[in-house]
This record gives sequence, C-alpha cells and structure tokens, in this order.
Amino acid sequence: MKTSRFYSKKRELSTKTYEEKYEILTFIETNPKMKRKDVAEKFNIKPNTLSCILKKKEDIIKIVEENSPVIGKLKRIKTTTFVDVDKALLAWFRQNAFIPRTLKVDGISLITKANEFARKFGHEQLINMSWIDRFKKRHGISKVYKTEGQAGVIQVAVKSVNECKEESPPIVKEILLNFEPWNIYSANETGLFWKMLPEESFGFLGQRHSVASQPKTRMTILVCTNMDGSDKVPLFVIGNIKEPRSFRELELPVYYKANSKASMTKDLFEAWLRKFDNEMRLQGRKVAMILHNCTAHSKLLKLENVKLYYLPPTSVTHPIDGGIILNLKHHYRKILCSKRLAAVNSDPLLFKWNILDAVISIKSAWERVTPTTICNAYKKVGFIYDKMATEQLVDDDDETVYHLEFPEDEINGDEESEEKEEMQNIWQKLGETFELPSLEDYVNIDDGVDVVEQHNDVNVVQLMTGVKDERSDEEDNGDQSISLLDVFKANDLIRKFNLRQGIDCPADIQEMSDRYERFLLQVSSKIK
Repeated sequence: MKTSRFYSKKRELSTKTYEEKYEILTFIETNPKMKRKDVAEKFNIKPNTLSCILKKKEDIIKIVEENSPVIGKLKRIKTTTFVDVDKALLAWFRQNAFIPRTLKVDGISLITKANEFARKFGHEQLINMSWIDRFKKRHGISKVYKTEGQAGVIQVAVKSVNECKEESPPIVKEILLNFEPWNIYSANETGLFWKMLPEESFGFLGQRHSVASQPKTRMTILVCTNMDGSDKVPLFVIGNIKEPRSFRELELPVYYKANSKASMTKDLFEAWLRKFDNEMRLQGRKVAMILHNCTAHSKLLKLENVKLYYLPPTSVTHPIDGGIILNLKHHYRKILCSKRLAAVNSDPLLFKWNILDAVISIKSAWERVTPTTICNAYKKVGFIYDKMATEQLVDDDDETVYHLEFPEDEINGDEESEEKEEMQNIWQKLGETFELPSLEDYVNIDDGVDVVEQHNDVNVVQLMTGVKDERSDEEDNGDQSISLLDVFKANDLIRKFNLRQGIDCPADIQEMSDRYERFLLQVSSKIK
C-alpha cells in the first residue's frame, strides 16, 4: 500500500475528565466570540468532540458542581446499583458522621443502615460489604469513624467581643499570617421574612419566630464576601418555591435553589462551595473560607483552592455576623418600606410584593453594602493586621508590602448617617398610617430563625423517593408578561418624574434614562 511522503503529525488525543470538560465550558462562556475550531485546537480535541461536550453542557456542570472532586476527576461514571440506597445512605452519613455521639460510624454501621434503607425502598436483595467499599470510593470517604475533630479543621472558643479586640484568637492570627486580605473570605446563612410588611410586624413580634409562623414568605440567604470588600460573592438564596411563575424566562441576579423548608442543607452547601472553589481555581487563587461549625457545613469536601476554617456556632469572631448581615437587612427593609410608603400615598390595597421583587431587592441591598462596612465588620471581630503579620506579607522579590490599610470608621460616615435618617423618616411617615413596633425590632425581626435543615431516617427516605413538600409554583400576582412597549412607557414616566424634581435631580440620573432608551432600541432592532 502506498503512503504519501507528506503527512501531518497525528494529534495525541485522550478522553477528558469531567473537570477538564467543565474547564472547557467555562472558557467558552468567558470567550463567547472565539471560534469553536480555535477552542478545540487550544484544548487539543476534535471539533466533533467539542460539539459533544456542548450538547452535554448541563449534565457536565451538574456532575462537577453537585458531586465530590473524586467524581469530577473521572472520565466516565459507571451505573450504580441501588441508586436510591446510595443517595439515602450518603445523606444519612453526611448528617451523622461528625456529630459527637457514642455510636461509631464504621463499615458495619454503614452496611446495617444501607440494608435498612434497602428494605424501606422495597429491595429484596441485601447489600454486601463490597458495595459499601465502592460507596466509600465513589464519594471519597477514606476513613469512616466517629471523631470529635478532623485534620485541617480548626476550632477555637472565644469568650467575649472585648477579648477579640484586645488580642486576636489563634485561628485569626493563623489566617492573617497565611492569606492576604483579598483572599480571606467568610460565609454564613441568615433567615429573611421577605414579605413581612411594617404593619404586619407589630403583631408578629409576640409570636414564635419559626418556619411554621411564616411558611410561604421565608427564605435563607448565604452571604459571602472577602476581607477588603473587593469581592462580594453573589447571594445564594434558598426559597420554598421550586419554580415561581415570576422567575420564568428570567436570568436571576442571585444563585437560587428551593426546598420545602427554605433552609440550607449539606447538598446545597457543598454544591455552592464546589462552585466557589472552581471559580477560585480558574482565577488561580488560593483562599481561606471562614465558616460556622454547623451540620450543614460539610467537612468531607476536598477542595483544591479553598482552605476551610471552622468556628463554633456561638463564636463572636465570625466576620459576617460582625454587622454585614444587619447592614444588608437594613437596606432591604428600607427598599420594601419605601415602596410600601409610595403605595400608602396612592392606594394601599394595590401594593403587591412577590418573591421576584424580594430577590431583586435583596440583590440591590447587597450592592449597597459598602467595602467600608465589610472592613469594619472584620476589624470588629479581631481581623486586624499587626506589625508581625505585615512583615509576613512582604514580597521577597521586590521587597514591596501589600496594601493592608482599611477604611476608617469615619469614612462614609456622613453617607451612613444620611441613610439612617432617610429610613427613620420613612418609618415615621408609615407610623402615621399603621401601628408599628420600633424600627430596630422590624429590621431584626427574623433574627434567630432556623436556617439549617435536620434529617432523620423518615425524611431522608421521603427525599429520595420524591415525596417532597416543595411547591412547583406560587400564587400568581396577575400576568407576569412584559411587553417592550410597556418598558418604553415606564422609561418615559421616569423621565417625566426626573424633570419634575428640577435641580434636585442630578444630571447623571437624568442621563440614565437616555442610556436605557438606547439599550431598548438595540433590543427592539433584534426582535424577529
């Protein structure tokens, strides 16, 4: 057989892991104008292989973001027998593995619990130890035993806020010595009664603050930001409405999930944390993440770019609890109260507030939390660089010191005072129509609500069998469709309102309507 003298070197190809496929998809998302042929060449794959990856985009993202790193490093996922038992046992293990008890969690207890689940699911065949070994390998469980602590998990007990100010606890010193301010993150959950109007809060204050007291209007929010306030991570909102009508065909400004109790679970938290770890990996950053040591915050994760530091649930050293959440809720309540006051001045009965309004407003409130507030919250709980820490952050190559100066409390002080005064005026005017509690009570009305879901064997089985209490919809507030003509009219109405304000309306506010109209014209030109 004749062969040509001229031939190109055969490209060396190999099957990509799920993590590598995820990286390709992320690259395409950040470089939308790059040709698919060039993308395939960059990652040394065939164009038709790239097409296959794009077709399975949703499955790949779900596998990487919702499973352990062990799964992400696989090239193919084999079919698992007893899939329902696998999910139920993993949920049970995550709930029980690190709670101090007398019961030892080992291979024997795993196979006993697995067979209990198997019987509940109606399986006649019993599970053997080989299946348990594969279960541990699938989910990256190397040691299964009861322990009060875990390697890499650091806990510290802090007696008072005053002690934090006098001297930073050891865990804080370790973090400061090993990470720059922009690479120190903290995250924590808070409950929010998103539909709690001012006039409803007066009677509610005497009730028990629980999920049962506000079943349809409660959400859990995961707040996360770094130490210098330069990276406020998009809020993670957990509601109890799986697919609200108002969300349809919209790109939400927050990361949204749902379950029956609108609470944080291990699975939801792990998926969020893996997503965050992937983002840090793509940015080439190694960061610290400060968390409370609660049942939802899994200690089983093996992350590449995020080192986890756990604090006791009652610790006063958690930065997010140092005033960031309070400031976020203050801004949210101000937005809601402002719109409620506007309705009072027209027709109070026409005022409606659905979950989409709440999500948009909480995102807007998050934008109003300033880096100054964030820096001061970290400082309040002891995250202050001393001379020793500063010396550790000197670059040996160019002998330059990182900028560690934080905004002082006085900076933006006038702006914060103005915000508080505006809110007090709104509250006072609402008080002329409704019977209201104190403003402080209203802002803090959802403090102390449970934000972490607890599982027992019964609801683990219900979770796996699909017998859930999640609602796939919500009460509709009328037609949610919005025409382009409606938006044009709304923009013209804003223009007229701005003109009526005269010199009190800044020029840049007036220019926003002009810029937004140009955007609407672009949208109009693309309508088919």
